[in-house]
Amino acid sequence: MMTEKDQLLSTMAREFPTTMKVLKAFPAAKGELKPHAKSKSARELAWNFVFEEKACDMALDGALELGKLPKPPTTLQEVISTYEQAHTALVERLKKTPEAELNKTVKFMTGPKQMGDMRPHMRRGGQGVTIQAQKPDRKRHGTSLSFPA
Repeated sequence: MMTEKDQLLSTMAREFPTTMKVLKAFPAAKGELKPHAKSKSARELAWNFVFEEKACDMALDGALELGKLPKPPTTLQEVISTYEQAHTALVERLKKTPEAELNKTVKFMTGPKQMGDMRPHMRRGGQGVTIQAQKPDRKRHGTSLSFPA
């Protein structure tokens, strides 16, 4: 039976090439294209992938401090390059991290301006990354933070 870590790494290995293929096929000159005035640009949407990787990295550090995430670069090509680097670094870090370390609690949002100890459960799927957190003494997830693909 695969561990949670093995499942996450397997899914990331399967989906990353497809994600990169789609990102690299998008015309660089159209990075600011918005299908609607209220929509995010292609560059901003692509930045979500970097945001996911960095948030997972922060969870491994023990606290999700979303305000400390980097600002997006100004071009789509820079976003793609940053995503490639962030993904590679996260995968290498996950491979080296013992399973027991991945089951430790992290500081996570539990309410308005409140942080509490939660156990993250990172799940990568076709819709993006969902970091679900549960208090260590509970059996079900209490807080969910999703980063849409």
